[in-house]
Amino acid sequence: MAKRENQKQKLVRLLEILMRETDEEHGISMAEIISRLAEYGISAERKSIYDDFLTLEELGFGVSSTPTRPPKYKLENRIFEIAEL
Repeated sequence: MAKRENQKQKLVRLLEILMRETDEEHGISMAEIISRLAEYGISAERKSIYDDFLTLEELGFGVSSTPTRPPKYKLENRIFEIAEL
């Protein structure tokens, strides 16, 4: 059983957000990620999202961050390239 409401959806929604809102030139901040998850009724903390990033890496979806303040996160590899769509 999930600890909180909608927690089973969290990893899938996180991947969806990263795929929809990031690309090679544009990332998304941690505050924006938490806000987007909240729109789906999913509460998340920064530390749990870092764990989710590690899980995504294990599944073949690398997540990188920019050296800016605040850091921006983006999905490194995608299922389809823009040209394929």
